[in-house]
Amino acid sequence: MCVMTSDARLKRGPWVREVIMLEFRNLVLQRGKKVLLKGANARIEHGYRVGFVGRNGAGKTSLMQVITGQAQEDDGNVQCDVKPDRMAYLEQSLPDARLSALEFVKSGDREWRIVQDRLDQAEAAHDGVAIANCHTQLQDIDGYTIDTRAAIIMHGLGFADADFTKDIGSFSGGWQMRLQLAKVLLSRADLLLLDEPTNHLDLEAIAWFEKWMLSQNASIILISHDRDFLDNVCTHTLHLAQQKLKLYQGNYTAFIKQFELQLEIEAKQREGIERQRAHMQKFVDRFRYKATKARQAQSRMKAIEKLTMAPGVQRDSPFHFSFRECDVLSSPILKIEGDAGYPEHPVLSAIDLSFTADDRIALLGVNGAGKSTLIKTLARDLALLKGDITAHAKLKIGHYSQQQVKSLDFDSTPLAHMLKHNKGIAESEARRFLGGFNITGDRVFDKVRSFSGGEKARLALALLIYKAPNVLLLDEPTNHLDIQMREALILALQSYQGAVIIVSHDRYFVNSVVDSLLLVSGGGVTQFKGNLDDYQRQVLDQPTPSTVVTKKPAKTNVKKAAAANPQQLKKLEQEIDKLTSKEQALKQQLAEADLYQADSKEQLKAVQQDFERTTQALHQAEERWLLLSDST
Repeated sequence: MCVMTSDARLKRGPWVREVIMLEFRNLVLQRGKKVLLKGANARIEHGYRVGFVGRNGAGKTSLMQVITGQAQEDDGNVQCDVKPDRMAYLEQSLPDARLSALEFVKSGDREWRIVQDRLDQAEAAHDGVAIANCHTQLQDIDGYTIDTRAAIIMHGLGFADADFTKDIGSFSGGWQMRLQLAKVLLSRADLLLLDEPTNHLDLEAIAWFEKWMLSQNASIILISHDRDFLDNVCTHTLHLAQQKLKLYQGNYTAFIKQFELQLEIEAKQREGIERQRAHMQKFVDRFRYKATKARQAQSRMKAIEKLTMAPGVQRDSPFHFSFRECDVLSSPILKIEGDAGYPEHPVLSAIDLSFTADDRIALLGVNGAGKSTLIKTLARDLALLKGDITAHAKLKIGHYSQQQVKSLDFDSTPLAHMLKHNKGIAESEARRFLGGFNITGDRVFDKVRSFSGGEKARLALALLIYKAPNVLLLDEPTNHLDIQMREALILALQSYQGAVIIVSHDRYFVNSVVDSLLLVSGGGVTQFKGNLDDYQRQVLDQPTPSTVVTKKPAKTNVKKAAAANPQQLKKLEQEIDKLTSKEQALKQQLAEADLYQADSKEQLKAVQQDFERTTQALHQAEERWLLLSDST
């Protein structure tokens, strides 16, 4: 997933007004025999943060690829007011570069990369004038702070200082996707195109990412199935349905309200049309064979044929399923005491948990804290290092994770899976149940290999749910699911009779399903008193110590400091003046051609390092001054 640029054909058209950033006119987009868009129109203005929503497979990613020039529309026009080199695209693919994590992320800043390449060439050629010019350009584009800017983003997305020098190939797929996102965020592009940016992010990283998004001036178009994220970030919502596009003002919740209102209006219009149709039909039935009224009757018949509405918005979800009735067990149904993890890598110690038949629990904690380890241990997929697990004699565990998706037989079919895993089930019953997960018609006979990630996830869930377990262990169950499927799963879980223990970064899903929280942190598991908002305030907003980036002090502390020392502002102003003068002097030194002679390499290196330290110190002093000014 690299930073992509749009094709040169996406230039400003004469009919695009100054405020319009992106416009689709009568757009037609087809993939194979499937028509994704037909006569679609939409306008997006500069500064909009647009949530792009619609069913999986509707064509959202394909349209993003048209905007970037990776794909070609079949008909119509795409007009874009953003230059190709001012776009950045996050797609769902892994990087293939052989770089350290920090160098990979830094390569996302195209301006810096171009100047740095020129500087490398100039230094190799010992061209003093060119070297001096490059240093001037680096100063102009804030290039000397790139390590600091990259570190801020990487820390926000959950990387530790020790990760910066690791080869990107050493990271798991999820962490490589975080590096892709960090690279895009560093790009300073005018238009960010983000396809599922919160996939593989934990709650902590999502909270930071939201704040970052709100601090940017860039226009943003993002595909996401995370309702809370869409609500917190987006100013507008672009809906793709029935091969059409419609832009709504407001976040996802506002869109839903407008969408429901539109449904009500269309329902009333349809009722009116049906009444009018019935009235006309009575006239036709009465007079169609009467010579004096035959012409009028024929006219009414033609009017009835024309009396139709344009296709309305679709309300019905393609997903309709529920959990089969399970045995209700006496409590406790499951107890765990001991240490969990791996012989070479213990993860959790002194676990002491007891679960009841009606528990609805979410596990909180940063990636790597041990949430999945606890789920695997409870599912008996991972043996305890020490201690014991006791379970009710009739306990039937349903465990869902990405491993269940991967373990599907890709050369088999959905129907074959249902028949194999549920002995005695009738084919008609298996097809009916799969239909509730929108695996319908001939699709039940297709090989799983041809399925999308979302379809595979739905099949794995269908196989799990049909088993009627009385405790569910769900590890990121909403990954690859679109909003409608997530809401169908929420409804099913709300009426489910058994216990639920989940790991999920989807806050809307968690808030809708669970009523208690366990915090997995510091090698232990404890009850968290409060809700997700409390967790964000108490845990997520705590500054992360860093040896690379100096974090801004909390405003409450700054206010106290300002009140205690009224001279601090003046001292900071003096420090800023001093650092500014030093920065200018070093800049003049870097502009001198003699500094770039072969025998001045050590001196050049010393001046460059001094310049970078001074620039960073100046920025930090200015930030402290701004915070103090705001608090006084």
